[in-house]
Formats: sequence, structure tokens, C-alpha cells
Amino acid sequence: MRKEPSLALIAELGERYAVLGLRAEAASAIRTAAYHSAHRGLLVQALCTISAVRPLVDEATFDVELERLASLRGSDRRGLDEAVAAIEHHVFAEAVADADAGSVTSDALEATFVAPTAPLLSLLAAPEFVRLARVAQVERKAVGAHVVVEGERGDALYAVGRGRVVVHTRRVGDDGDGASGRSYLAALGEGDFFGEFSFLTHSPRAATVEADSDVVLLRLDRDVVDALVDAHPKFREHLVAFYKERVVELVLAKNPIIGRLPPDVRHGLVAVAELRKYRDGDAVVQEGDDADEVFVLLAGEAEVTRQSGGFPVFINKLFEGQLFGEMAAAGKTRRTATVRAMGDIEVLAIAHRHVDAAIEKSADVRRLLDASIELRVAETDVRVRETVRIFDGL
Repeated sequence: MRKEPSLALIAELGERYAVLGLRAEAASAIRTAAYHSAHRGLLVQALCTISAVRPLVDEATFDVELERLASLRGSDRRGLDEAVAAIEHHVFAEAVADADAGSVTSDALEATFVAPTAPLLSLLAAPEFVRLARVAQVERKAVGAHVVVEGERGDALYAVGRGRVVVHTRRVGDDGDGASGRSYLAALGEGDFFGEFSFLTHSPRAATVEADSDVVLLRLDRDVVDALVDAHPKFREHLVAFYKERVVELVLAKNPIIGRLPPDVRHGLVAVAELRKYRDGDAVVQEGDDADEVFVLLAGEAEVTRQSGGFPVFINKLFEGQLFGEMAAAGKTRRTATVRAMGDIEVLAIAHRHVDAAIEKSADVRRLLDASIELRVAETDVRVRETVRIFDGL
């Protein structure tokens, strides 16, 4: 510990003690590592660590451990000291305390340390945190093992509790054999979530995630999350917040207009936006209606039509990430076209006043939006003239 301070090392020592049948020492080391991790906001690491104590205690005692981790999130130093004082063997806590300043723990760091925000886990109240932690699975993968595979169903959400994984995808035309056909996208470490896009959107995996070392992973399966949502509706709010944080912001960041906004401004738009789902054939906006919202298509496809001469004119098709509804909203007029779902879709609805306030912060974004509206108007006029010419036989 003095040479290389590490909470993961203490956790591994605890697991080794358990293998040797030294239950008290094992529980002490595991609890020490988990408590310090939770206190520092390292909630994924804390849950992966504390899972090793589950076979050593009864379920009621394990729930108490989860409640203690929940209480340590963002607590002051006194809360951590009280939790550590309840641990039977203090040698592990002393090792942490003796570690170099600024590494695992130090009094000097406490005044300025800002705990990281763990996606989803930090949003939950203590009872919800315990419920989710109780049903989460902890699994281990050896170096080189595939955790998720591109193209498969995304029915589990993962986070790295220990070790590192790499994300790669097949290149166009690759048959899947050999490393030469891979494009490496990212390396993920402790505390990082992955697989959330396909998990939350019910789409196939867009990439393969491979263990770059021996890893310990936190896994949440769709069926247990659905059961929690059904039994405790409050979970739905947290999932929506998680969805906005992990999926919606990514889609908006790729939008050629909204993606140009500063990240904090874009994040503000996400916070005030509303998620809506539509079935095949539903109208998202209707020609002639008042226009007070702008939309971004998050998942699926939609078609834009306009009435002319008593028949509908197809204008264009919308795809994931595209903005729509901005023409009428910007001009503060009624809707000039109907947007209808082609299959089940999901959209983000943002009140025009929020979009306008955000865009006014950037002259470049305002110019892009105005240019986009001009292009859309011209495209609509061309489509209408073409359709009229066809129906008139000209």
C-alpha cells in the first residue's frame, strides 16, 4: 500500500482472504475498500467490491452494507470515520490512512475534493439505490474476453468496476475475422458505463467491447430493471434522467446545428426537454396547428407532408438526430406541414423559448438555423410544384 496505494488492492486482498477461509479478515478488507470508494463517489467500484462480502453474510446484513454505501455517498469525513470504526480489523483502514497524500485518502484533499457523479447510481435515493444494488450482477471477464458483441441484442447495461475494456467496431466490408478489420473507438476504465445506448433504445449493439485486462463488471439486466420500474414507478424518472444524460445528449451533439452550441448550453436544453413516444402513423405535428415547440428525432423515422390542392404532398423523410418544427416556431406562425411517425419513434420536444434563448447565445448557430430554414422552405416549394405538375399532367 505504501508503494502503490490502491483501494482495488485492498479489495483483492479481501477476496484472497475469503478464498483462504479467513472470513473476518476478508469482510474487513472488502468493507474498508467499499466504504472509501462510496465516500469518494466511486459507486460502481463500491458495489463491485461489496458484492464479494455477500457470500460471507446473510441477506439482512448485506442489505445493511448497501444502505451504508448509500449513506456514504457525498457524506462528510465524519460519516466515513464512523463507518470505518465499525470494521472489525483496522489494519486495512490504517493502510489507507498511511497512504501517500492525494492518493487514496488524505486530510489535505478533503477540503477541495469533489466526488464524481456516477451516472444513474448517484440519482437514486437510498432505498432505490439498495433495491438496484441488490439485483445488479457482478461478473468477471478474463483479458481478451468479449463482454458485448456488435450486432447482438442489447439487453444488459454494464459499468467497469475494476480493470479496463476497449471498444471496437468492424470496418465496412470486414467479415469479422482478425484484428486488422477493427476500428478501435475508445478505452474505458473504472466507473465508466457502456452498452447504455442499445440498452435504452432497444437497438442492436453498435460495437464490440473487449476486456483489455482481467475486469470486474457491474451488470444490470433489462428484465430486472423493468421489474424495478413496474414495482417502484419512481425508477422511471431516474431512467429518463439517465437516458437524457447518456443518449439524448449524444444525439444532440451530432446535430449539425444544436451540436454547435457549448456543452453547458446544450445540457440546459436537455434538462428542460420532454421525451415523447409515438406509434406508427401518429402525427407529431399537424399542419395548421400552433407552433410553440421544436423537435429532435431521437429514434426511428418520420415523413413530412403538406396539403396542396386537396391532396398530401410528400416533402421529405426525417432520420435520427434531425431537427424539425423549427420553421414555424422561428417564424411564430402555424405549422406549415405534418410530421408523421413511420413505425414507432421517439422524439425530444423543446419549448421554442428555450431553443431561442440558447441559440441567441451564438451568432454562428443562429446563422446555421436561418440557413437551414431557408433551405427547408425552398425544398418544400420545389416538392409542391413538382407534385402539382404531375397531378395536372404538365
